[in-house]
Amino acid sequence: MEEIIYKYINGELSEGEWKKLQGWLEEHPENKRAVFRLLAYSQNIAEETDHIREVIWNELNANFSQDKIKKPKSKGIQLWPLLRIAAVLLVVTGIGFALFQSMNSKTNKDLVMSKVESTSPGQKKRATLPDGSKVVLNAGSKLMVHEFFVDGKREVTLEGEAFFDVVRDESKPFIIKAGAIEVEVLGTSFGVKSYQDDAGVAVSVASGKVKVSGNDQHEIIEPGERVNYEKGTGMLMRDTFDQEKAFGWMSNLLVFSGERLPEVFKLLALYYGVDISYDKAEFSNNKGFSGKFNNANLKEVLEGLSYIYGFDYQIKDNAVKIKKNPKRNG
Repeated sequence: MEEIIYKYINGELSEGEWKKLQGWLEEHPENKRAVFRLLAYSQNIAEETDHIREVIWNELNANFSQDKIKKPKSKGIQLWPLLRIAAVLLVVTGIGFALFQSMNSKTNKDLVMSKVESTSPGQKKRATLPDGSKVVLNAGSKLMVHEFFVDGKREVTLEGEAFFDVVRDESKPFIIKAGAIEVEVLGTSFGVKSYQDDAGVAVSVASGKVKVSGNDQHEIIEPGERVNYEKGTGMLMRDTFDQEKAFGWMSNLLVFSGERLPEVFKLLALYYGVDISYDKAEFSNNKGFSGKFNNANLKEVLEGLSYIYGFDYQIKDNAVKIKKNPKRNG
């Protein structure tokens, strides 16, 4: 069980190992509390390793003869081996609760979320959740895995955009909270787009069935279908969608279908991790843009757009300046 706990903390569990861990966690409440404290504090205890090392040392001294062990040196101590030792103390010898009580001196809010995955603008990230489900985070996104992920249901909170490939478990629904909506599945693959400054939240299904709830409404959607939650009206609107446009970002494919330039610039800023400045009045009346860019860098995208809309651009470090040029077409 020690190895499984260690892999759980690192997000490396297979589906079979996840089921073994579930069974062990449900054997006794202390098992669940101890593991989640380890997981929660693994995010932020690097600066406290000396103190925790002393706690572990004292626990060892209280349970074993001193002539069998030597006190570890603080120099060069690593965080994950330390947590692994704590897991061994808990599972094999039944000690280690002083360690968790010491950790518990922090406020309870530290235990609300057990793990956070995040990306900055210009980044994407792939991660494996504790149950073996896979997630791809788009740029500028955050996924918070709730502490009670194994307690009857699997629950996460999303800010931004992500694609989920959920391991099927009919006894434990997978729930995503995204703004004002809640997405519930048993096992399926789908995308959720929920940036704070977007006009709505979109849920797009690639496989399986997905239940979307919000504002006392719900829709059950299947592959090729999408639900948009409109923040202004609070309505759930169901339609179909272009899978390349919805999921292309995972394979570095940018797809536009009639977006105005301000919206295009906003997406490019997020996707490439840059600041784009321009005079909004100069581009307020331009026609929408439709097109695709496959594995293109920022310069290639701006070059193509500049010919269509007649503007000059300058890229310096992470800043882009765009200026309308009357001498060019557009």
